[in-house]
Amino acid sequence: MSIAYEFLIKYLLKIKFYFKKHKEKYFCENIGCGYLHTTYFPFFNINLIKNDLCFGFGLNH
Repeated sequence: MSIAYEFLIKYLLKIKFYFKKHKEKYFCENIGCGYLHTTYFPFFNINLIKNDLCFGFGLNH
């Protein structure tokens, strides 16, 4: 179980770093470990910020 969880967290970090590399388009926040079965991070762009919205990328594991 821990090997699969570690793989999922590393995969989510890769996705987050992709968005961080494109700072002119996207803003990211820290990865949040919800309950034991969810891990997520919010990301957004200027248009979403203007409308008080954001997207979240989450894994349900």
